[in-house]
Amino acid sequence: MFSFTFGKPVLLITLFELLFGAAILTAQPTALPEIQGSARPLSLEARVACQQAIERIYWQHRIWPAENPKPKPPLEAIMPLEVIRAKVEDSLRLSNALDQFWGQPISGTQLQAEMERQARDSKQPEVLRELWAALGNDPYLIAEMLARPALVERLARNWYQGNDTFENWWQSVRGKLSTTLDKPAYNYTLPEIATNPQAQNRWSPTHALPEANAQISGVWTGAEMIIWGGTEIGASKFNSGSRYNPATDTRRTTSGVQKRPTCANNTQRSGPARK
Repeated sequence: MFSFTFGKPVLLITLFELLFGAAILTAQPTALPEIQGSARPLSLEARVACQQAIERIYWQHRIWPAENPKPKPPLEAIMPLEVIRAKVEDSLRLSNALDQFWGQPISGTQLQAEMERQARDSKQPEVLRELWAALGNDPYLIAEMLARPALVERLARNWYQGNDTFENWWQSVRGKLSTTLDKPAYNYTLPEIATNPQAQNRWSPTHALPEANAQISGVWTGAEMIIWGGTEIGASKFNSGSRYNPATDTRRTTSGVQKRPTCANNTQRSGPARK
């Protein structure tokens, strides 16, 4: 059971205020690459364009805090292209890490299964439909750009058994891994997105849970639930957390590297998603 300590908004330095103090820039949406057939290779530049289209959907749903008098900036003001490129490259490197370090190459069958899992378990099916539409409802692009990143991170963290943290290990090896994939062709099919996943009445594993069990801070961004820090009662304080994306029903561990110090009395902010 997780407990949250609520604080006054005026005392909070919100995640948004830290991230979004950038100047407003004017930008045009990036056109998606024209790719026909699931067997066609996807270049790095095409992947970056697809990822930018995905991030634009998420940004549309992100809440702009009422405490910030500045207008909500465009995506490019807070997520430059080099950040998006690094995100894409990490997904490709993780794919190759699974093959190189653990002999577990990602197959088309696995990507198809992950795509079907997201469609079946999405807690925000309307947002997932927007993400698919941003990728032209192309099952190949959806498998590569939505299913692959979630799958490879989950599997890599599961396989890693080193003494150091996964984040530290990854920073030490990521530059040695290629961003080129050697994968066989696969005929992907677009699954149907469930309209009422809550009614399925079944259990499923939960990944990337927080380490703490009390005094955890949390914020709903409009696109993700981010939880951070906290303590074990009478024991350690944690400088770690996780992010939950309800659209793809995906949880990701958040590194403690270069994040704000953990406080025993963390706070929670939340709000409805705004478009």
